Amino acid sequence: MITRKLFSLFLLILVSVNVMAQSFFSEGTKAGLKDNAGRVVLQPVFDNYWNFTEGTAAVQHSNKWGYIDQAGRVTLAFSYEYATPFFEGAAVVKLGDNKWAVINKTGGVVAQLPYEEVGNFVFGFARVLNDKKYGFIDKTGKEVIAPGYDGAENFSREGLAAVCREKKWGFIDKANKEVIPFDYGNAGEFSEGLAPVMKNQKWGYIDSSGKEIIPINLAYRKAYPFKNDIAEVAGSITRGAELRGLIDKSGKLISRPMFHTIGSFSDDGFAVFGVLKYKVIEESMLYQLSKTDYKIETPHIPSGSGITNDGVITDSGKIIIPAKYFFIQRLSDGTFEVVDFNFKAAYFDSTGKKTAMPALINTAQAEKTGLYRYLAGGKWGYKDVQGEIIVKAKYDFAFDFNDGVARVISKNRSTIIDAAGKELIPINYRNVFARRLNVNSNLVVITAYVGDNSTWIGGSYHPNLVPIFRYGLYDLSQGKEIIPLQTKVLSFTVDLSEMEFQSLVQKEWIVAATSKWTAAFVNYWKHSRGVIDYYGKEIIPLKYEIFDAMVFAPNERILVGEVTDRKYKNAFSVDNYQITEAKYGVIDYSGKEIIPLAVCTGIALLPNRTFEVSFKDGSKKTYDLNGQPR
Repeated sequence: MITRKLFSLFLLILVSVNVMAQSFFSEGTKAGLKDNAGRVVLQPVFDNYWNFTEGTAAVQHSNKWGYIDQAGRVTLAFSYEYATPFFEGAAVVKLGDNKWAVINKTGGVVAQLPYEEVGNFVFGFARVLNDKKYGFIDKTGKEVIAPGYDGAENFSREGLAAVCREKKWGFIDKANKEVIPFDYGNAGEFSEGLAPVMKNQKWGYIDSSGKEIIPINLAYRKAYPFKNDIAEVAGSITRGAELRGLIDKSGKLISRPMFHTIGSFSDDGFAVFGVLKYKVIEESMLYQLSKTDYKIETPHIPSGSGITNDGVITDSGKIIIPAKYFFIQRLSDGTFEVVDFNFKAAYFDSTGKKTAMPALINTAQAEKTGLYRYLAGGKWGYKDVQGEIIVKAKYDFAFDFNDGVARVISKNRSTIIDAAGKELIPINYRNVFARRLNVNSNLVVITAYVGDNSTWIGGSYHPNLVPIFRYGLYDLSQGKEIIPLQTKVLSFTVDLSEMEFQSLVQKEWIVAATSKWTAAFVNYWKHSRGVIDYYGKEIIPLKYEIFDAMVFAPNERILVGEVTDRKYKNAFSVDNYQITEAKYGVIDYSGKEIIPLAVCTGIALLPNRTFEVSFKDGSKKTYDLNGQPR
């Protein structure tokens, strides 16, 4: 991505619990983890992430970063302002304002870094910033290229980095030697042997010798690095997001910019694309964003979100299925299953020609669960692999089973059924979702949305359009409802989907929240968090905006707080803000106040089991686990 920011905004993804990680998944603005069998290991609870490297991943939770291993165990506590992936045993972390360090995997400080900002290690080097000038350090923290450039991208596999000097971009090697002259108005990182460059508002691609491979005459807003021999190019902004197109390595236009989202291409050359149905950003926000360094780009939006009209394109640019469907997936035999917004299904072959529906809908997920969807008399049900009916065909549409439950549709309303076909909630909600609390639990959280997809999207900026969210808890082993779907008013809905960790699981506790739409400089949801048990009884009052049950969990302490000032960061989520001032404190598992809430920059638990409270003026106070000053 071509950006002048040192750090990117990432999709939200992460992990915890004692199971080996296989894949991440996102839900709303949070992310969770699935295991090798596709089972949910951890519900979406983390705010930000870096992918696993060298067996660990840096993750963000409640405005603090830490590290986990692939079994989900916390290896370094959530005590960092920012954290980056490990490279050859070293990682960059932020300790406080303008306080950075290189650490090893035990958390030991390898080097203190005297810079305003520091990036992650990429091919051995990390970008640094001081006084608006960029340079690079190596994994020992040694400054190998002094800050002197006006802009910089990461080093690539080719050993080159794009840097800017006096408003012109060129490329240097790791010895700071100019390899490609400073002739460009913009430039990006090398990928697959090519780097995007811009002259006179037109883009092209060069190789590592500086030779133009794709002539600089592409009239687009932006050109992106290649991936699997295809690169995205950006056209105009519509509905608050860039329209993307595709080119090949000859520069040939595969598809003009007409898509808001393009998924990854399959090995045989197919991708699902989407065109936004609704605005994802208010027109009034465009000017505000243009004055910051944040980019107006489309986030990843999965098929079936209801946000886009989806279709299928080939890597030759041919649209074989037009963009008009709610949901598209590929079956195990290569057939495309498409579902319209009335939940009517159709099937297409790889040429885009309609084909007969398979007797059993065979997907990777169905193969894992052993339950296959089938259609009889215009209604949907489920069979096992031998063709024996498990759930009688009586629904207008049915989704694959996951976590022992499945979503089914009847008369444009949804419910959740278990593997025996029992409906867990009344079939009168527009959208419902269900997921286990954790991989070993028989408890399923059910989330019901009252309203339609248009109000869901509009809700980001129009509180009167936000649908009612209702949450309940169901025990699959006993076949009974534990906590009924909450029916509180629009602005106050109990959120059982927040998080739970091993220390709380043992007590059969769940972190929960009420949410209220708040009008400030930027409208946002204000969450009031606390703890309830598996039967809905309040254990700790739901009154804290900041509530981190993980960072101090081994000591049965909880970090709590209230945001007193925040800075809006990104148009695609009203919850995506930077905390600029907050009151932090510590409570125990009874809710008793251990350290009173006070304006500070954060609270950390030190190795000697004392709390360290840091303030803006650089001063610190320490307390023992019972809140007594040290």
